[in-house]
Formats: sequence, structure tokens, C-alpha cells
Amino acid sequence: LPPAENNEPIFGKSLRFFNKSGKSQTTFQLREKWKVRLEFELTEPLPHVIAAIGPVTHEGVTISGIWSKPKDLDPGIYCVNYEIELPLAACQLSFIVGLSSRGQTIYYKENIGSVTITEISGKQQPEYSPTGHGLFITHNQPEIIYQKN
Repeated sequence: LPPAENNEPIFGKSLRFFNKSGKSQTTFQLREKWKVRLEFELTEPLPHVIAAIGPVTHEGVTISGIWSKPKDLDPGIYCVNYEIELPLAACQLSFIVGLSSRGQTIYYKENIGSVTITEISGKQQPEYSPTGHGLFITHNQPEIIYQKN
């Protein structure tokens, strides 16, 4: 991650991606669960710290904000492990990383990292093209009902 710019007391160190078994990986299948680990450092005690990430499509659409539980922290290196279980369609993602104390953003960076969600599913392959049709894949496939001719 980019370093602190103005000697901020909290800053990101790394953003890494893992499969559900903990192996480093940046390409995932449709409906595959995966993890993101954010590592950050504090140089002074801060109250009510929240570490947040946000997956963003390459078109610039923010999909979700995922926040840690707030915690009072002493100086040191910390990490947060986020489990990603979003039913994403095939896409390319980057991330927003934000670190705050008492609701005040101290460290904020965009376009961090790169993850690919492929068109292939480890489970049943969708009956339709999983690309170019929105952000999420849904299991909701209503029946076509005959009304009259």
C-alpha cells in the first residue's frame, strides 16, 4: 500500500488476497468464497479505530463497504481478515482502503490491488452468460408463464 503522506498516525502496509484455504490468490471462480487481509500500522494510540475496505469494479462502481469492529488500539502492526461471500458476476476488481479513528478518516487510498472473478464456476455453471449483466449473480430465475396466444 502507498505510505502515509503527512506522518499520519495510522497507515496501511499491505492488502493481500487468499482463497478459503489461505493460499495467496488473485483469481477466483463465480460464487467462490475468498479472503482479503489488510495490514496496517499505528504510531500512536488511537481510540475507536475502524479498518474498512471496499471492492470497486474497473468501471468505478463501489460494490460494498466492509468495516471492522471498532477498537481502541495502541501503537503496533495490526491486521483484519475480511471474508468475501458476495455473489459477484465475472469482473475485475480493485479496492478502496480506509482507516479511521472516532469517525475521522485518517488514511484513504483508492485503486489498490487487483482481483479477477472468472466466468467459470466451481459449482454448477450458470445457464446464462455471467459477464456484462450486472454486478451480482442471483439464484432467482423466475419461470416464464404462458398467458395466451
